[in-house]
Amino acid sequence: MSYEKISKYIKKLSGVKDGDPFNGTILPKMKEIALEAVKATYRELDPARKEFNFELLGMDFMVDSNLKPWLIEINTNPCL
Repeated sequence: MSYEKISKYIKKLSGVKDGDPFNGTILPKMKEIALEAVKATYRELDPARKEFNFELLGMDFMVDSNLKPWLIEINTNPCL
């Protein structure tokens, strides 16, 4: 689902009249959670072993009825 579609869906579902709950509240919090998760594990990464490589991470989130995002899991090598 595109950001535009999920934004419209959440706005309709939440009954919010003004603003954009997804782009204004949920998405920034998801980015903050993702950054903190990577920071928590960066010392475990071995840059010498991964020279000229990168890793894709798939992060699964859930949004509760109060529009609070929760990180469910992080997968390495998610299906593309």
